[in-house]
Amino acid sequence: MISSTQIQSYAQLPSSLAFREEQARLFLRKADIELSDQQLATLRECRRAACLQNLPAVKDLCRSFFKSDLHIAPLPEKGTFYGVYHITIEPNRCYYLRANFLLHTPAFAFLFDAWAENFLSQEVPTASILAIELNRNRPPSDYMLSLSTSGKTLKQLENPQTQALDATLLLALGQTVAKIHAVLGTNYGPLDISSWQHTLQVPQGTHTSWSEYLLLHLETHIKRCSEAGVLSTEEATLCSRFLQKEACGVFESAPSHLLHGDLGHHNIMTDGQQITAILDWEDVLCGDPVFDIASWGTFNREEMREPFLRGYASIRPLPQDFEWRYWLYYLRIALAKTVHRLRFHISDPPNRPPAHLRIHRALEHLKRLS
Repeated sequence: MISSTQIQSYAQLPSSLAFREEQARLFLRKADIELSDQQLATLRECRRAACLQNLPAVKDLCRSFFKSDLHIAPLPEKGTFYGVYHITIEPNRCYYLRANFLLHTPAFAFLFDAWAENFLSQEVPTASILAIELNRNRPPSDYMLSLSTSGKTLKQLENPQTQALDATLLLALGQTVAKIHAVLGTNYGPLDISSWQHTLQVPQGTHTSWSEYLLLHLETHIKRCSEAGVLSTEEATLCSRFLQKEACGVFESAPSHLLHGDLGHHNIMTDGQQITAILDWEDVLCGDPVFDIASWGTFNREEMREPFLRGYASIRPLPQDFEWRYWLYYLRIALAKTVHRLRFHISDPPNRPPAHLRIHRALEHLKRLS
């Protein structure tokens, strides 16, 4: 485990201020990151090339940790903005190394995984982070070494055609997410690492209001979806109306709790019965717990909600206006995720409906509820 002292020392680096300011400008990193669309469209190819090019340097780094024979396999399809490597020492000793090759700023987001292990591991299972180094003067410039978590991801257990998943696992996931949301925060939006200079015990967002965060880039996202032909003029107007006018009361009264921010099933580990780890905390934030549930919902089919919510409600009650909040947040997230897919040139899988239909689904529910 990375010590709290080490986390705090990195949070005090002068370059952390630029990271904090960047965090405050983003609603969804993959939609709003300040890189050109051309750079994002070629990111996969650049990541693949960087993973192979830096393999000798990664091997040298790993030998400084492990004296026994090791096998290192680049995983160029993983990581989005980072190179990822799988390290095998022996069949039951495996690790992951995540390295920053593609961004020209230090990977302070690595610290969120270390913070989660320090702060949450008693209640919520997380990956074990063995080492983090930022601002190295040789490649890889930043890296994070973690112990491989046993079991499989929930994604691996889904039916590849229908996405169906055992209801027992969805119930267990709902319970685990409720335990994350039991943690109270202050402020809203992505975590502010400058607050760690004082304490790691209270998560603090970068925005003073929930609406300030939720409305970031909203008009840009609506415009981009309209220009791509996935929103009609009437639908674009409806999106603005629901999120800028009718949602004001919801946004202003929202509580501040710890949220994971990326609850896709690729980030959830299981032994087949229980949830054994929640991975990848780089999008962690403070805000309304229903936002995190809606974010999970955008990854999954509607019929998967019932067992998830049953598990969740066995730990924490849902608000009376849950459905209204859920579909407002679902709409906001679906808009941003559509922009992400457009900027990264991501195609829809052949066996799934177009991802942008999530926007229309949310609008239909909101019209029904309003």
